[in-house]
Amino acid sequence: MAFQQDCIFCKIARNELPAAKVFENETLIAFLDINPIAPGHLLLITKHHYASLFEASQAAAGDLGSILPRLARAVCRGVEAPALNVVANTGREAGQVVDHLHWHLIPRREGDRLFGPWPHRAYGQGEQESVRERIETVLLSD
Repeated sequence: MAFQQDCIFCKIARNELPAAKVFENETLIAFLDINPIAPGHLLLITKHHYASLFEASQAAAGDLGSILPRLARAVCRGVEAPALNVVANTGREAGQVVDHLHWHLIPRREGDRLFGPWPHRAYGQGEQESVRERIETVLLSD
């Protein structure tokens, strides 16, 4: 298993730092965030070090996705929240602070005002097709 020596999440994975773990298997750990946005805010990390989702293997992404429904149900039932957000900040511009692949599971309640409305906007003339083509081209060449 690949670790980064100074990565805080790798240290948790190596049991060098304490964490309020709620789940652990061979490849993943889920624990309570020490600075939660809401009570029950979990972090789900890979034990193998990937700096972000961009570096993750398909197997690692599959492992993360496979446990999400179970963790989501447990969080919501455990803190009596009717909903939650699953967020993976990927890159500094998206708010990633720790350079280790992780997903946030954040319990939500009506009126909690944790996140404002997203700034939606419609595509301009021809823009949607142009964006679709660029993404498809990258996927086909990858």
